[in-house]
Amino acid sequence: MPNRTRLVLAVLFPATFALHVTEEWLGGFPSFMALVSGRTMSETVFLNVNGVYLALVVIAVAVAAIRSGFDWIYPGLATVILFNTATHLSGAAFVRAYSPGLVTALSLWIPLGTWVARSSWRRLPRPTFWGGVTAGAVTMVGVGLLALPLSRPVP
Repeated sequence: MPNRTRLVLAVLFPATFALHVTEEWLGGFPSFMALVSGRTMSETVFLNVNGVYLALVVIAVAVAAIRSGFDWIYPGLATVILFNTATHLSGAAFVRAYSPGLVTALSLWIPLGTWVARSSWRRLPRPTFWGGVTAGAVTMVGVGLLALPLSRPVP
C-alpha cells in the first residue's frame, strides 16, 4: 500500500470502529443480542470488550503503517468489518428489526471493507492477501467464542 493510503487507513479503521460501537451501544446492542442468540452481556462488559478491540485495531493499523511485511493486516481488517456487516444484516433479517450497528456497517464498513479488499487484491501477492483474509476470519471466530464466557443466558 502507498504510504498515504496507509495513513488514511490508520485513521479510518479506528474512527469507523468507534462510530460503529457508539451506534451499537446507543442502540442497545447487548439487548438485541438476546433476541438473536438468547444471550446478553452487561453494558460495562460490552464497552470494556470493545475498548480492547479498538486498542487492538489502533495497534494493528499502526504496525501495518510503519512496518514492512504487515500488509496482510489490511485484508484481515477488511474481512473483519465485512463479516461484522454480514452478521448485522443476518441478525436484522432474523428478527425483522433494526440491528444496532447496521447503519454504520452499511454506510461506512461496506465501502471501506470493499475498497480495502479490492485494493489489497490488486496490490498484494495472493498468499499475503489470503493470509490476511484467513486472519480476519479466525479473528471473527475468536470474537464469537469470546462472547460466550462474557455473556450470560437470558433468564
